[in-house]
Amino acid sequence: MKQQLERLLSIRQVGELLGEISASSVYRMKANGCLPAPIQLPIQRSCWPASEIQLIVEGIADQVGEEQIREIVAGIHERRERKKVIELL
Repeated sequence: MKQQLERLLSIRQVGELLGEISASSVYRMKANGCLPAPIQLPIQRSCWPASEIQLIVEGIADQVGEEQIREIVAGIHERRERKKVIELL
């Protein structure tokens, strides 16, 4: 079975998708629990999977509250952890 590669977004691209916000605003959203932590690449770059940011964008578009966005982010982190465990098996 072929696994599809996930598109990775830079901080600039994430800011653009979230309404042309700055890199510092992206990191502020992460610090407030409204964005998942970026994935650290070996080349000293941080990025976000496009599918994860899409979930956040959809939540914002649906005008869910900040608490619901934090729940989405918590779900993203849980899926990442489960994926790590599966990859280790």
